[in-house]
Order: sequence, then structure tokens, then C-alpha cells
Amino acid sequence: MKKKRYLLICMLLLALATLVAGACAGQKTPAELAKENGATVIVTLDLAGGTSDGQTARYLYVRENAPIVLPWDAAKDVIYAPSNSGKRLEGFYHGTKDGETGEITYGDRWDPRERFTEDTTLYARWSPPFVFRIIDGEGNLVKDFTVDPGDQFDSRDSAAATVEGRTFIAYYSDAACTIPWNTETVHPGYPEGVNIDNATDEDYVYTVYAKYVDGEFKKVYTAKDFRAASNYWLIGDENGVIDFEGTAFPVIRQFVGKVVGNGVTVKNAVLTRENAVESDIGFFGKLVGATISDVTFENCSLEVTFTRRPQGVSVARVGFLAGSAENTTLENVTFSGCSVKLGIAQGSNGNPVVPCEYEESESCLWFDRASDAAKGNTLSNVQGNVILNII
Repeated sequence: MKKKRYLLICMLLLALATLVAGACAGQKTPAELAKENGATVIVTLDLAGGTSDGQTARYLYVRENAPIVLPWDAAKDVIYAPSNSGKRLEGFYHGTKDGETGEITYGDRWDPRERFTEDTTLYARWSPPFVFRIIDGEGNLVKDFTVDPGDQFDSRDSAAATVEGRTFIAYYSDAACTIPWNTETVHPGYPEGVNIDNATDEDYVYTVYAKYVDGEFKKVYTAKDFRAASNYWLIGDENGVIDFEGTAFPVIRQFVGKVVGNGVTVKNAVLTRENAVESDIGFFGKLVGATISDVTFENCSLEVTFTRRPQGVSVARVGFLAGSAENTTLENVTFSGCSVKLGIAQGSNGNPVVPCEYEESESCLWFDRASDAAKGNTLSNVQGNVILNII
């Protein structure tokens, strides 16, 4: 019984194999189908070291004098264009190929309007890619961005190459990083008088210079960018201004980083602390080991009111930049039209609801300016005054 079942299974498998073989035998090749449609000419695309879908050559079967279309153009997303280790496909050319060495001697470039009356081989010609080459301020290569001639360089911050431990600042046209990059600039392709036959590697390169700085900085173009961060790099608008237009400056409890101003003016910012509960109040709360440089504060105001004694606060300190400062450096900082408005309610005993310390001079930057040297604070070329108003 088992033997009969075995023979039956073998017979069924043999019959199935015969049907499959017959079907395959009746299936026509693309060449056969093309010839049935009148194709008499074979155009071979020798990819010359490149590949397309794993193939090193493509074959086109066409009628005499009929136009041809590259297969990856005719069947986009089905047949992939050739690639060759990052090289750029310059085009297809007539030519000859040495049977022993495989070396190709290129002739005229193939014109898509050309018609064929006999079998022909066209050879892919590869060149180095055109690139925008990014060089940092120290002359180091950052990255090459591959493009086509006529492409614009993507100068957005979000597209900038990441360098560990450094912050990208901006692109420039010169090695000294003094001429801002023109965003309308395109890659010119080959320089004048240069083509694939006489080009050197440098003829494919257009250099862009990038400024990076050590550390992690928050770049500030507008008031909305001035969120809490470890370090700030001020850029501003085209006039070098960050205008808050009377809106609130973010609350920063303690600042230990850097504000690199780059000559920017921060204007019309307001920090209001109603019913304040902090022990140190200012635009940067408490400054510890901080540096603020090359910036102007214009028409900015700090408004603080204490209506009750804050829980856990024995003494409140108030100043325009901070309530208190230690080991802090101010360099090339200017104050213009800036003020502190301070109001302290009285308790039932007639005394202030909270002991409050502040600088009564016209430079109300933080409390106890007389102790700056002892606390390691250094001020260099600080100009203008911050007026204190008790309300």
C-alpha cells in the first residue's frame, strides 16, 4: 500500500515538472518579443564599470532609424539608473574597447536624437562628482556635498554637517570667514574652457567655508530663539538686532554659560516677576562663572514685585542681569535705556514682606557691586547705566 502511494506521488511530481518545463519552453525572451515587433538593431549600453540592477550592460532592441530611450528613463522606479562608486555618469559615448585590457577609447558623445541602422555599442563615461566642498576656518575638510551643475548649495542650519564638540555658525565665501555666503550661488560645473577630457579633480570642486566654534551654542536670530540654553550665540536680523517688541524674556534661574553677542542689540525685552518667589531675580537669575560679551541691551526692563514672603526665601536679591554674580565676566557690554522696577509690599507689622537686597547705584546689574573683585567678577568696557526705580 505504501509502495503504491509512493509511486503515485512520483508520477504526480513528474507530471507537474513536465507542465512547468513546457510553460517555460514556450515563454519568449525580450529579444524574441522585440523582433516580433520589428526590432532589427541591438544597441548595447556598456556600463563601463558601473552597474544597473546588478547588470554591467543593458541591451536595447529597436527598429532601424527608431529613437531610443534609456531604460531607466522609460521605466522609472522599475529599472535603476547606473551607479559606480559615487562617480558621476557623464553620458554615453561611441568608442572602442580593447579586448585584452578592457580599456575604452571614447569618441563622440551619443546624441539622443541619433538613429541606428546596425548593431552598436555605446560606452558609459564616468567622472568624479561635482561637489560643494566644506572647509572650516582652520582649513580642515568637513564634508563634500555631491550636486549637479546648476544646483544651489543647501545653506540651512539643519543641513549643516555635524562636527563633534563644535557648533556650526555660518557659511562664508572666503577662507577668513568675513564674506557671508550668497544663498543664490550655484555650482558652475566645469570652469570655462574645461571639459571631461582635460578636467582635473579640483575642477569638480566649489569651496564653501564654514565657521564652527568650540562648544554647544544656541543660535539666536529672533526673540523666539532665545529659549533657555547652556550657551547663546547671537546673530539677530539683517541689522544685527533681536527685537522682543515688548514681549517677555525667558525665565532663567541660573546661568553658567556664555552669551557671545557679536555686536548684536537686544531690545525691548521685558521680564516681569509678579508675586516673585525666587531668591535671585534678573534676566539671568544668578550668574555663576558666566561670560557675557559684545552685546547691547536697549530699552529692556525688569519688573519685580513681592506681595508676600516667598516660602523658603530668607533674602531676595534683585538686579538687571542677575540677583547675584560670582566669577562672571562682562566684556564690551552696553546698556541703553534699561531699568529695574522693584516693588515690595509691607506686612501687617509695617515691615517689607521679604528682606530684599539690591544695588542702589545707577549700575544695578546685580547685588553688592562693591564685592565684585572678591567674588571674581570682572567688567571690561561696560558702558551705560541701569536705573533702579522703587515703586
